[in-house]
Amino acid sequence: MNPSFTYRFLKAYCCLGLKFYYQQWQVNGKEKIPTQGPLIFIANHQNAFIDAILMTCSGSHNPYYLTRAGVFNKPWAAKLLSILHLKPIYRFRDGFGTLKNNDIILQECVDLMSQDEVILLFPEANHNEPWSMRDFQKGFARLALMFNSQHPDIPLRIVPFGIHYTEHHGFNARVLINVGDALSVNTIIAEAKNEREKLDLLVDEAYNAIKALALDLKPENEYHERQQHLINNRAYHPDMIKQFEADGKVAAQYPKKSEVKKSNSIRSILLLPIQLYVYITHGFQYWWIKRLIKSKIKDPQFISSVKFALGVFTTPVYYGLITLLFYLLTKDNQLTFLFLASLPLSLLTFTKLKRS
Repeated sequence: MNPSFTYRFLKAYCCLGLKFYYQQWQVNGKEKIPTQGPLIFIANHQNAFIDAILMTCSGSHNPYYLTRAGVFNKPWAAKLLSILHLKPIYRFRDGFGTLKNNDIILQECVDLMSQDEVILLFPEANHNEPWSMRDFQKGFARLALMFNSQHPDIPLRIVPFGIHYTEHHGFNARVLINVGDALSVNTIIAEAKNEREKLDLLVDEAYNAIKALALDLKPENEYHERQQHLINNRAYHPDMIKQFEADGKVAAQYPKKSEVKKSNSIRSILLLPIQLYVYITHGFQYWWIKRLIKSKIKDPQFISSVKFALGVFTTPVYYGLITLLFYLLTKDNQLTFLFLASLPLSLLTFTKLKRS
């Protein structure tokens, strides 16, 4: 099933936006993603809807997503979200009577997977404290068993993703999408004696697969101390795979301190001119986005997602306005064109040079 033009356009636009928003966005194990479905994508969930955007833009598939039903309340929103492959999932807080609607949604997902489509969901069922995994809910496992019972001859695979951010809220952070080996549902449940055992086996296998792909600071009652230990003792690695492995080693050494590599002051000096230009040309946009988020966003895990969305969709307007202002001041067509071209180029160059 071919996605709509709107879906394909927004995916391509978000892929471009991610390259500007993140200092580094790296995908490890992309070749492990099966080229054909049916598939269920699952991942740890730390950073609101930007997690789903990153997973979608890190591969060629065009998944369908399950999200909380509350965002579908308005008819126009429901129509738009449907075009973007979002489907509602109902919870107790939506009213006990609405839970029966989940059977309809799950059946729609089964029908989609029977057409080789992909369903993307987060087994933790919420986003929460960074660098920490929470217990998995069984929704994804129930969906897998529902598909398996209706289509026993079609092999269903679950693809685990681990998402690792070096920093969750800031623009110009770095992120690794770690793809694990696809899990065969038929193989996992082959020896199970009943439905409950099948669910437990799927949840355990999926949890262990993602745990190997993501950073998990435990125990929870020591989280803030372990988080600070990691921040204080981590060393910088240009390659995000090595960064993830190094972060894991530092976390495992808690509370032992390690030697932190000094930053390269010469590189910082060389970057200064382009950094100043980026700050001068983009400073106002960054300022108002930061002010808006500070006044409106109460959930810290939404900060990066909202910052990305605002940046991606307001940047063309912002570039148009300051380019118009530049033209009114200079009255020079050629110089104005060069100024407009310099805006995205300077931002992208600064972003990439900063990590090189």
